[in-house]
Amino acid sequence: MFIKIALLTFLVFTSFTATAGSWALDCHSGIGRIQFTDSSHATLAVSSNQIVISSTAEREDRTYRFFYSDTVELGRGGMMLNWDSFSKQKSLATGTLLEDGGLLFTWKGFYSPVTNDYIWAKDADYVLKNGQKTMKLDRCEKY
Repeated sequence: MFIKIALLTFLVFTSFTATAGSWALDCHSGIGRIQFTDSSHATLAVSSNQIVISSTAEREDRTYRFFYSDTVELGRGGMMLNWDSFSKQKSLATGTLLEDGGLLFTWKGFYSPVTNDYIWAKDADYVLKNGQKTMKLDRCEKY
């Protein structure tokens, strides 16, 4: 009986997180927030007061791949980037749903075919707060 309940809880959790939910480095401040608007679109707060983007999200099992779609909000630093040059076909991040409700998130950056490199790879809040490209984001209840 316990196994059936645990399996059902897992299936409900993964179904829910596919269409709604928010994760962040800090849920209270919203730093490093990822907000799913539906099962294949998410808003990413890449850099506080500088870069908020919309993305498409492709899911395979428990892992999402995020792709740049458009800017939502830009501060002075974000306005200095050449947004038209960034790829919408190469993923900018991945995230894997964890059993505890968290999201194991890896930030790559915005891929530029012009330079054949990722831009803003080390400047995103995800990396600045942890000093590494992969980190655990907490599930946020309020957002």
